[in-house]
Amino acid sequence: MKVFQRLLALCFCVCISLIGNAQAQNEHTKTQNLKETNFYKIQKEFNSKWSGRSPVKGQGFNVFRRWEALMEPRVFPSGDITLPSTTYANYKEWEKENLSVTTRSAPNNWTGLGPFAKPSGYDAGVGRVDFLKFDPNNSQIMYVGTPDGGLWKSINGGASWSTNSDFLSVIGCSDLVINPKNTQEMYLATGNWEDDRRSMGVLKSTNGGSSWSTTSLSWNATDNYKIRRMIMDPDHPDTMMVATDGGIFRTTDGWASSPDNSGLDGNYNLYDVKYKPGDFSTVYASGVSGSEVFWKSTDYGETWSAVTSGLPAGSGVSRIIIGTSADETDYVYLLAGDTNNGYKGLYRSTNSGTSFSTRSTTPNILHSNSNAVGSGGQANHDLAIAVAPDNANKVTIGGINQWRSTDGGSTWNLFTYWLGIDTDHPGEGSLVPYTHADIQDIQYLPGSSSTIFATSDGGIYKSTDDGASFTDISNNLSIAQQTNVAHHAINPVLIVTGLQDIGTIKKSGNNYSVINGGDGESAFIDRTAENVIVTSNPYGAHDISYNGGVDKDPMTGIPASSEFYAPISQDPSNADIMYAGGRTALYKNIDFYNHPNTWTTAGTPPGSGSILEYVVAPSNNQVIYTIKADAIGKTTNGGGAWTNVTGTLPLGSALPTQITVSNVDADKAWITFSGYSASNKVWRTTDGGATWSNISSGLPNLPFNTVVHVNDTPNDVIYVGGDVGVYQYENAAANRGPGSWTLFNSGLPNAKVTDLEIFYPDTGAPKLRASTYGRGTWETEIQGAIVPVELVSFTGEAFESENILNWETAIEINLDEYQIERSSDGDHFQMIGKVIPGNLEFDNQYQFLDRDRTDGISFYRLKIIDLDGSFEYSNTVVLYHKGRDHGIKVSPNPATSFVMVTGLSEENSNAVLRDQMGRIIAKQSVINNSQILLSYLPNGTYYISFSNQMGGEETTLKIIKI
Repeated sequence: MKVFQRLLALCFCVCISLIGNAQAQNEHTKTQNLKETNFYKIQKEFNSKWSGRSPVKGQGFNVFRRWEALMEPRVFPSGDITLPSTTYANYKEWEKENLSVTTRSAPNNWTGLGPFAKPSGYDAGVGRVDFLKFDPNNSQIMYVGTPDGGLWKSINGGASWSTNSDFLSVIGCSDLVINPKNTQEMYLATGNWEDDRRSMGVLKSTNGGSSWSTTSLSWNATDNYKIRRMIMDPDHPDTMMVATDGGIFRTTDGWASSPDNSGLDGNYNLYDVKYKPGDFSTVYASGVSGSEVFWKSTDYGETWSAVTSGLPAGSGVSRIIIGTSADETDYVYLLAGDTNNGYKGLYRSTNSGTSFSTRSTTPNILHSNSNAVGSGGQANHDLAIAVAPDNANKVTIGGINQWRSTDGGSTWNLFTYWLGIDTDHPGEGSLVPYTHADIQDIQYLPGSSSTIFATSDGGIYKSTDDGASFTDISNNLSIAQQTNVAHHAINPVLIVTGLQDIGTIKKSGNNYSVINGGDGESAFIDRTAENVIVTSNPYGAHDISYNGGVDKDPMTGIPASSEFYAPISQDPSNADIMYAGGRTALYKNIDFYNHPNTWTTAGTPPGSGSILEYVVAPSNNQVIYTIKADAIGKTTNGGGAWTNVTGTLPLGSALPTQITVSNVDADKAWITFSGYSASNKVWRTTDGGATWSNISSGLPNLPFNTVVHVNDTPNDVIYVGGDVGVYQYENAAANRGPGSWTLFNSGLPNAKVTDLEIFYPDTGAPKLRASTYGRGTWETEIQGAIVPVELVSFTGEAFESENILNWETAIEINLDEYQIERSSDGDHFQMIGKVIPGNLEFDNQYQFLDRDRTDGISFYRLKIIDLDGSFEYSNTVVLYHKGRDHGIKVSPNPATSFVMVTGLSEENSNAVLRDQMGRIIAKQSVINNSQILLSYLPNGTYYISFSNQMGGEETTLKIIKI
């Protein structure tokens, strides 16, 4: 979603990165032909259709629910599904009215974190690719269009890709044509036909896609058109046609003057248009209009005639597309989906579309199964056809899988399979090539009958042996449609994020791997043990991994969610506690590491329906806020009792999306709203929800999805992410007046921001991270709390009778005091003393003696407090004191691969392995003579703590790994 400048020559092609899936809107045949259909009507018809039925893979149930979950907040309460298409117009209007926006943009420079390549792991992918086009004069130059990641170009046959559309109005697009007489001239069909983002018309580029200008085919969102296909007459490149849900639009002067719509007008809902090979006076169109599904023109598209001979009635067709071949130019194939989006049939004409015959109606090759058994499919989402250029009887179709016929569509063989192995016939040992599920486009390399490409919801695949094998050539396409981002508390390069169609991926350094499949959703990394990762799939299907995502176990003991998205997170102050929303009640696990399937309710917050989001206050984990569609709930005793704190919040005008709370004051909270209620975007409370104030003034009228508070900032800095951009707010921003909103977009693609998180390193500036729907994860440095101390060092040393802490500072201005905090587990800290600055024997050098330390390891940190109450923490110091001998031994020590444990007094004990920084590396249950593996660790000093299963006295031993 890129910058829309209609008057300056850039017209926006789509409006927002709204999740979209075509069949969502078109689940009902009658519905798909009504452009004015309301969201709630679509929802009602879908629910009626599925009443009493069990969802089956590949029948569009989950795709609709995903679309529903992401569309409903944006169109509430009216249900007007054209609203998302106003996003960019609203954004540009806001930008025009805020002429100082460039001077008000805070200093920032976003950089991408990827994924920059296909992640490793089974069924991986980079994201959805809708179409593939070749330069007419150089087939090594290729273009692909993505629904939310822009237009991408390769100049080396797909070995690498690049985009320059991040800051233009070209992000979602439905087709591209290129002038063969001047390949720098190209035309882009805007919008995305399968989403509910309407087209803004056709854009033109004269420099190979570097910049775009509007043409005479230019619409407003309220015109309510979708472009499904665009074609160009190669002999007369100024002659083009687009197939839309409002008929055919045609130009003979390169869209310079008003286009003609008199042939097939607004009464025709069209899906495809193609020229007859070698004869561009003959044009074919397919779609659904009453009983008609196919039309033919013999005068370059000026007039059209319906063809019904041998074809099904439109009432039984959901979508229908065209295939032709240069081998037999009179052949025309029509591939049709039925009203359940399964296989209606393949129909062929051998007389240039004058009449048709049925080639096959079974088996259901649009089903997900490899044996094509079962009803339904996803014809309104994935449907493609290619006829071999040298053999008009060789037909390849794409649905969830690919199938091929060598007899003109009478019989079919599985061509590629989304699971890779034909599991429905294991006895036969049948193997077929793998491509990611949901085929969007199939194209032969120009001039070749053996090199074939398929685009899908996972990327681009290429075969050079006519389909015997396929290779993923998505390479560096960074087009991930991400729903969230979560990082480890300490490791700066460890991130997990959920991706639509791909699953949950982990970024470890520069490596990306899929650690869970499906549609990735809410996830987190245990901040005390980076190998422990919790992930989610739709409807609250949560999994836990203890080895960094290599293996996972389903988390049971908690009911399924009725919501497509169900949040789950770790308590901010007690690492053993986990919460899960997405249900009517808030669920809690108080020992999730050892007992991930033991859940209890933390009460039922006010409001109807499920908990859409929640937040636990970092300063007091007994305070929890929850979001339901019609109420904001709050508890101050961990769920023992709940109160309704909705107050004056505009829940009847907009749906709330996310809530955050100050890390030092549980009474300060901020909440964002979706939708297009112009004055309701962000609200704030400073008294725990007793009253709310609207701080939306200064924001554009677009949906807002996420909010995050910057720790320890005196001015309570927050960042919000919307369907366009990130914005910064300070309660009393210096030089900008109170309540200032600042655009925070420098370098960030204009993609929808779905989640914001802040990583706080031990040293240096905090990093704001954003997940985007279409361009992956991004990061920028921000300014954290401003405290008047430059800490040079904070160290410690353990002696027989005491632990000594030393620190040195370089700058001290307006400093109030240092508080020394100690912890036995690195998680729960308590203050053990204070040091007042000044009156030092040596300038800026401090010392503190702890004579009350316990045996084992102790964690120390400084809380550095300013006179205004703001503060920050130092690094953590870990000191070890052996203490008395409890009889537990580990050997050998030093060790290379493992240590053996002896001397345990109980049959079972818990062992926790930490590094020198006190970070938990691993946890496991041990018995006498059991081994703790060390081979995977770098050389250095580590600590192993043992405690019995009842959580009794702990013993800690130091080991050396060599």
